[in-house]
Amino acid sequence: MDVVSPIMEKAGARCVINKLIDAATTYVRDQYYWKTDLKEELQSLRRLLPQIEAVVGFAEHRLTMYESSNRALMEWLWQFRNGIEEAEEVLDELEYLELKKKVNRDKNRLSLTVDASVKTAKRLLKFDDVLERLRTCVKNLNTSASDVQNFLTLVTQKDGNSNGQMQCYLSSRITNPLPVLSFKGREEEKGKIIRYLLGESVEESKIQMNENVHCLPLVAMGGMGKTALAKQVFDHFENVKKEHFDIKIWICDSLPNLDASSLMKKILKYLACQSESDPLELTPVKLKEKLHSKRFLLVLDDAWDDKNQTEWDKLCDPLLYGQKGSWILLTTRLRSVAKIVSKVIKRGTMEPMILQGLSNDECRSLLYEHAFAGQDPNGFPLLKEIGEEIVEKLKGVPLLAKSIGGALNSKLEANHWTSISRSELWKMPQDSKYEFSPVLTLSYVMLPPRLKRCFSYCGIFPQDYRFNKQKLVCMWVAAGLIYSEESEEGSNEDIANCCFDMLCNKSFFDVHIYGQIWSSFWERNSLYDLEEDYYTMHDMLNCLACHVSRYECCKIVHDAPSCILDYNAIRHLSITNNLVQLHDLSKMVCKFQHLRTLWIEDDGNHQQFHEVILDACKSPRRIRVLIMKSNYSRISYQCLERISDFVKLRFLEMSRFSGPPSLSKCKFYFLQVLIGYNVIPAKDANKLANLRHLYRVHDDALFSVAKVGKLTSLQELCFTVGTKPEYRIDELMNMDNLHQLTIQQLSNVQSHKEANMANLVKKRHLTRLALNYWFGVSNPDGVSNPDIDHQEILAALQPPPTIRELIITGYKGGRPAPWMDTPSISRLEYLQLHTCTSLEELPPLWKLPCLKFLKLHDMKTIRSLGCHFSNQMDIQFPVLENLIFYALPLWEEWNGVDSHIWFPHLKRFEIYHCPKLKKIPDLPLSIENLKMEYLGLEALPHSYKCSNGSRTFGGFQQLMSLESLHIYQCPGIVQIGTIGEEDDNLLPSSLKQLGLGGIFVEHKYLASYLRGLTSLTHLSLSCSRGMTSLPLANELEHLTTLQHLRIWGGEAFISPRGLYIIKSLKSLEISNCPKFLSAEVESQEFLKDKPTKHAVSSSLVFDHSASNKATSILPSSLVSLKLENSDILQESLGRCLQGLTSLKELQVSYCHHLVSFPNIEYLHNLAAFETLDISNCKELCELESLTTLASLRELYIERCPKLLTTTFSTLQNPAATTEQSATKKKKGTLPSLEHIYMDEIFYLPSLPIPERLNSLSIDNIFMGSSQVFHCFPSEIEDWLLQCRESLEVLELGQMPHLQSLPASLESFSSLRSLRIDFSPELKSLSKMPTSLKILKLYGCSAKLKKRCQENIGPDWPNISHMPDIHIIVGKDDKDEVC
Repeated sequence: MDVVSPIMEKAGARCVINKLIDAATTYVRDQYYWKTDLKEELQSLRRLLPQIEAVVGFAEHRLTMYESSNRALMEWLWQFRNGIEEAEEVLDELEYLELKKKVNRDKNRLSLTVDASVKTAKRLLKFDDVLERLRTCVKNLNTSASDVQNFLTLVTQKDGNSNGQMQCYLSSRITNPLPVLSFKGREEEKGKIIRYLLGESVEESKIQMNENVHCLPLVAMGGMGKTALAKQVFDHFENVKKEHFDIKIWICDSLPNLDASSLMKKILKYLACQSESDPLELTPVKLKEKLHSKRFLLVLDDAWDDKNQTEWDKLCDPLLYGQKGSWILLTTRLRSVAKIVSKVIKRGTMEPMILQGLSNDECRSLLYEHAFAGQDPNGFPLLKEIGEEIVEKLKGVPLLAKSIGGALNSKLEANHWTSISRSELWKMPQDSKYEFSPVLTLSYVMLPPRLKRCFSYCGIFPQDYRFNKQKLVCMWVAAGLIYSEESEEGSNEDIANCCFDMLCNKSFFDVHIYGQIWSSFWERNSLYDLEEDYYTMHDMLNCLACHVSRYECCKIVHDAPSCILDYNAIRHLSITNNLVQLHDLSKMVCKFQHLRTLWIEDDGNHQQFHEVILDACKSPRRIRVLIMKSNYSRISYQCLERISDFVKLRFLEMSRFSGPPSLSKCKFYFLQVLIGYNVIPAKDANKLANLRHLYRVHDDALFSVAKVGKLTSLQELCFTVGTKPEYRIDELMNMDNLHQLTIQQLSNVQSHKEANMANLVKKRHLTRLALNYWFGVSNPDGVSNPDIDHQEILAALQPPPTIRELIITGYKGGRPAPWMDTPSISRLEYLQLHTCTSLEELPPLWKLPCLKFLKLHDMKTIRSLGCHFSNQMDIQFPVLENLIFYALPLWEEWNGVDSHIWFPHLKRFEIYHCPKLKKIPDLPLSIENLKMEYLGLEALPHSYKCSNGSRTFGGFQQLMSLESLHIYQCPGIVQIGTIGEEDDNLLPSSLKQLGLGGIFVEHKYLASYLRGLTSLTHLSLSCSRGMTSLPLANELEHLTTLQHLRIWGGEAFISPRGLYIIKSLKSLEISNCPKFLSAEVESQEFLKDKPTKHAVSSSLVFDHSASNKATSILPSSLVSLKLENSDILQESLGRCLQGLTSLKELQVSYCHHLVSFPNIEYLHNLAAFETLDISNCKELCELESLTTLASLRELYIERCPKLLTTTFSTLQNPAATTEQSATKKKKGTLPSLEHIYMDEIFYLPSLPIPERLNSLSIDNIFMGSSQVFHCFPSEIEDWLLQCRESLEVLELGQMPHLQSLPASLESFSSLRSLRIDFSPELKSLSKMPTSLKILKLYGCSAKLKKRCQENIGPDWPNISHMPDIHIIVGKDDKDEVC
């Protein structure tokens, strides 16, 4: 299968030669000595151009076919390509000189005169090196071009149409992209796996269920859908059964040799808990801690290593500490991998699930979905007949169905489909040296040459890479893969975007939509963020890309380079590994003399990373795309200086600098894309004349750049208006390529005339615009003129008709700008008006034909919305889907509320803090999310349905698309369901989230509201004044999906009543219900209900007898319980906790009647309990029963003053120390406690000793302790010494009188990080443990900082072994450090 990417593209050859001829002619026009010499060479090259195009056009198709290639032609093409690229280099140099001249126009006159004189002298003396290179280049290219005659016979001998049906030219059909991740079949397997993971098929699984962690291997050949099936299962537990697993992790392996350390780091990174300073040897320890007592789901995708059991043991060892019910879902092509895993997880590994091919029906459906792409297959009966032949040949392989479907989609013609069906490739077996099916090459050879080159470039990306479309498209352009045809419109980037869409349409990429489908640029963290949607490529397609690009792409993964056929041919190189063999790699890189792409990414914790960069970048060569990334190491300034000579760079991505880097010394005049994590462009960044995109930089990255208007190619800009010249809004005048623009500090614009100079209306590419009168930081240029006419200025900032998304913040005018009521914004899809506090009227937004999203926020003077004069039955907001109103305090009237049809496609409606609004329009059946809070409504709206030009109305229960409903503080709404209901349900059964407050929510009404809500997962209730309990159990038992319940504001709320029946409940929060289970409860006659089938009487709930100690009044499924502001007592809290075998987290706050934690007999069943958070409990004075909580891992204590009494009395009475020590021994220990956070150090002696304490954080932020101490009291130091072998992190905050640390600190052998905040009296640092790596002192004295000065401070020897030291002096310290 000698399939390769096109060596050359006809369009590229034509483009470069024409540019070379034009440039050479122009450059030598005034050069008498060389003019005659070059003229003949240029004329010869122009004459040969048609023949060159003919041969290159023939070769770009023929030499990528699977037939044997013409070696002589290939060699000529490589030779000619080298000449073309040399020509591009010379053209770049000519252009660079022009760009340099252009950006340095501001140089003084003397410098310009000297430069011109030097240039003239060089030319007169024939010292013009550029001209000499130009002449040599033209001559060499002409020599190579003359050999084209030898291959013209190939073009004439071969019938250009003999394989015409096997080729897809640029005239191929372009269809819309396919739906996201289309998934066909496998429903039976999916359901079976989900049942296994839920523990519902124990007997069928044939494994030992008493094991904590189980493994299910999915085994099948490549392309059979293992990953897609695993993703479906993973998404089910992400979106449906969210609470079943505490942690869900997706990790890809894809390497032939398992690297346990690397995979563990990936897992920790996925869980966002890996620190760059963590030593490698602590990775398994950290992972073990993270997974300890957690039920997790780990998908380990694409495992290959079936030999190295040691690495598997290493990987699985920390995983086996997961909680019972944890699962590993393993996908692999090899049964032997499943076998080796079964040896590691001996009794917990199931028999592998072997995936067979899809059925013919499923395969046909998938094939046709991609082949016809939205068209009806029944309209093509002949193609369907041919399609049946292809379905049989697919053998049920989903990847082939998608890929071949994409190839078929190129031409919906019978001869094209027949040529694919009868291809010899169907008969070829898969060669062991290739990791892809030969048939996949069909989808490749059908591509146009341009798409072939773009796809083959992906061979430098690692398997399982998450592609960002914007980034990849920019890399294609920068690497020189895109040449526009003469007939094509748009920029190279537009063409590249089209190429990506076509490859996606042909199933070379799968799209993954991140979060909400509607996402605008100001909803991101920054204007300069990359889109969060990502794309993936199947590993077999990745292997195909590596194969076809093997001559010019090289990928080094974990020190193993792909096969290098010719160092001189390699153009694109990626190194993504842990950089073990540093010097060998840098030597190898230096051999590639024609590199255009260099990508070095370090995935390890290696300080030498920058050395590789320095070695690899010794000579600039021809690098156009440079990526330097490290997840752990930092890139040095020397690296930035080294690459400053890479003047031909088009694409630069850098990350993790040692401080904020600047580009001041770099002359990247060709630079098009800069992706810089916290990179700060220097003040002279306006010289980056070709810069198109800035990504992953701060919004104020260009704040200090003068004359930013010189960046005329920029497409995204956050511009802050200044008052000084070179920073004013007129800098935007010529920036006509902007696509996204945010203008901040518009209050600095002084006049209508000045605003007009921004020329926004002429920016025909602008689609997204934010106009902001504020700025996040103080304005360094002074205050704005209060007399300016805001309305005139906004009128002058009219956007172009292309605008689709608009936000206006802080506008002070009383009326909208005239352009807001014109067809010029008819394409607007997204609009937000924020804090326009003086705006008294709105433009007719309801008439905008394309508006899908509208948000009005903090509009203090708006009194009405809507139009009085529209015709009856006019449709207002015809396509609106999202509508949000917030804080319109004077809004009284919604005009036309009854006479018009409002928002017939609305899905989300949120309206808050409009206390004077009496009525809102009726709601369409499309509504999915409805929130109404603090409104003056007199009644709820109806639902309506449009049919045959008329509307029919109904109640809320007919809104069957409604999934979320919240109604709070609407005094005029006394109850739901006053409209004539057609059934017993008052609310639609589709509801998943319900929040009610401020209406009659007594238990008898609540039972009616909850009736039929069988899909409810979240319930939030603000109790009405008379609500004393929840409904009875038989009124709640249908809530089988309810997982989260919050109850607050119930002055009379006493009992949970029938809540215990809801076995799906995971989280319960009860706040501001002071009488809940308080001392008065037992005397309440309310609890004495007549016994029913499910009712629980008061005697059962509050019986003190031992026989009832195990009875639970709350659901045993609870994972989290929060009690706030309640008079609950110790005994009642104990009854709440008894039987809660799944409880992991308890928060108790403002429970001032609670004296001690419940007795041991209530706590012994809390086997899963991990986190206890106690705060603001004034009477709490004892926690001895904590020793029962053997699984407790995290403890938080704040503002519990009586807990300090014991310690203070001991400090005041030293004679009691011996007795206190004996008592301490009786307290027992906390065997699993790892993390303690408290606001007072004197809590410690009252706690049992933790056996494995990992981190201790004490931050007295309230400064409430009356105890002043200069050093640690012996009681506290003794307590800490019990933890010296396990403690790794110690944080001490707000200890203003502390003067010294305990000398015993040196014996803390595991301590890695020490942080001390605001201890200004700390005088010195004693000897620190050798294990300590991080020291942070914030708010210390200047004297202490001086004592810690490197090499000269007296305390420096005590801390010199630490690699990470930060010492910051407090603001109030007036001393100076010498």
